[in-house]
Amino acid sequence: MKMKNEIKYTANSKMALMALYTLNIMLMVVHGLFLAFFIFTCVQTMLTVNIFSVLIYAFSFQLLKKRYLSVYTVVIFFEISVHMFLAVLCLGVDYGFQLYFFVCVSVIFYTDYFAVKLGHRHVHGVGLSAASALLYFVTIIYARYHEPLYVLNDGTAFGMMALNSLLVITFSAVFLGALARTASKTEAKLELQATHDMLTGMANRNYLIGQLNVFYETEHLKGYWLAIMDIDSFKAINDVYGHNCGDYVLKTVAELIQKNSPGMTSCRWGGEEFLLVGREGTTESGEKSSHEVLERIRRAVEEYDFEYEGKKIKLTITIGMASHMEEQTIDEWINIADTKLYTGKNSGKNRLIV
Repeated sequence: MKMKNEIKYTANSKMALMALYTLNIMLMVVHGLFLAFFIFTCVQTMLTVNIFSVLIYAFSFQLLKKRYLSVYTVVIFFEISVHMFLAVLCLGVDYGFQLYFFVCVSVIFYTDYFAVKLGHRHVHGVGLSAASALLYFVTIIYARYHEPLYVLNDGTAFGMMALNSLLVITFSAVFLGALARTASKTEAKLELQATHDMLTGMANRNYLIGQLNVFYETEHLKGYWLAIMDIDSFKAINDVYGHNCGDYVLKTVAELIQKNSPGMTSCRWGGEEFLLVGREGTTESGEKSSHEVLERIRRAVEEYDFEYEGKKIKLTITIGMASHMEEQTIDEWINIADTKLYTGKNSGKNRLIV
């Protein structure tokens, strides 16, 4: 039995977890560079501190693996804060270690954002950020009135300041870039969900109404036609074969409609109904009239061998089509096509009424 709070590994969650692993690797690599620097300069205190820092980040992989993301965020916050304070205490502000307090704020919100995408609660990002800001000012005030424990040459100080500045800019760019890309993907996904039917992949009713309004404003719908298509006896398919079969039928009919109406706008109108919008004239597939296009779709469905769990199913669709008339509203236009659809339904089904 699956535990109630088990996290499902969706593509979204895998991306979030990979972002946190990447962060941890980056921090570990940076502290490896610091370790090499402190070995080279013989700053024994920071050498010891960096050994512990590297071990902390190695251990942090286990925190990520076990999904202790709140603990991970707090551990990272304290590691960066303590490390940077001690680095300034040992070397002063000329080396730029105090700049990492700004990175700390980015790290907090970065980890918090991806932790939430993995199904965890928000950490107290504002509180931790305020604490980081306070520690920054405490650190530079302390350095203002106390001499550093180690004194190195000016060239070393300048080089380390340049490196730390570059690393801080890089971290900030990476974090903000990752958040921006993720936000953009999330917005695109939400927009897709808002404008498309998740079962068939077709545009939905809202999207098509928006497109009709665009057509109306730009071309006044001159020469346009629309057709409403309904799967005949669809309720019987669900009753006899089940709703999974019904889903299969809907997806397959949607594919047949799109395949046989290239360059046109189609959508799942609702339930087992689909709506197609076209314009009189030669289409990409060579048809010259709405009648040719719609008859081709009707025959494609009628002749298709639907098969579900070894059972063959014969299906037909009924179509009502209406050309747009001048000064006709979109609702009136759709209602005319809908009326023709039901005329077809009441006169034997599997036909096109124009």
